[in-house]
Amino acid sequence: MKVNIIISLLLSLSILACKDKSESKIEEHMIENDKKNSPEMQTIQVKEEIAESSESVCKCFNGIGSSENDKPITTSTFSNGTSVSLCGFFDKEMQGEGLIMSEFNVFNCQTGDVLVEYGALQICRIEEQEDLLIVKELKYLPIGSNWNWELIQIGKQEIRLNEGKVDVTPQIPELEKFAIDEVIQRQFLNSLKKGKGFGSEWESELGKLEVLSLLGNDDAWEILKNYEDFTGDKTDGALAEQWKDAVATVKWITEK
Repeated sequence: MKVNIIISLLLSLSILACKDKSESKIEEHMIENDKKNSPEMQTIQVKEEIAESSESVCKCFNGIGSSENDKPITTSTFSNGTSVSLCGFFDKEMQGEGLIMSEFNVFNCQTGDVLVEYGALQICRIEEQEDLLIVKELKYLPIGSNWNWELIQIGKQEIRLNEGKVDVTPQIPELEKFAIDEVIQRQFLNSLKKGKGFGSEWESELGKLEVLSLLGNDDAWEILKNYEDFTGDKTDGALAEQWKDAVATVKWITEK
């Protein structure tokens, strides 16, 4: 009799333990479902789906620095669902300066349309904000101490969301602030001799004239825009290219 009672008690305890475990598993399952169905988890899932969708359709197209077989350097998705891809040359050695690119396009991933295009001689820093992609054009100029050459911003263009549509603004001049001591400016200009030809320092000379012209030094601008007449020589090759680019940059930024 006692044995039967003990067996009955053991069976009852076993049933209760199994019931507790079963109820615990059901409760855990319900909590897990609640988490999955929560607004926060649904938002995360939607974002993940958008990212996966963007990645699957975002590719490069035939452009100035890319082909259809290339993978984008990076992609960006606006809140209206439009995605864009940046394809071209990414300078890995300048990662400390940000995302620096040249000879590149920005494509609309859905249509393949070219939104922005920059050539091989143009250096740009790409900056991304919410619903905004900023393309800042940079240029090496001798603006540092002892006329050291440094990257400086000279222009800006934006790809932004405007009333629900992706809009590309025209590129505008935007010169980063810098200064050259007036005594140093005068010393350099006094060192130039009219009719003496280009000499071996023509690259540095043109860079300094461009910098001073951007600062509003009229004497430097007169020499720069009439460089062939001032030196008495005809420009060609790399020298001619740098001179014409310097004049064009000063005219564009200062509206001379």
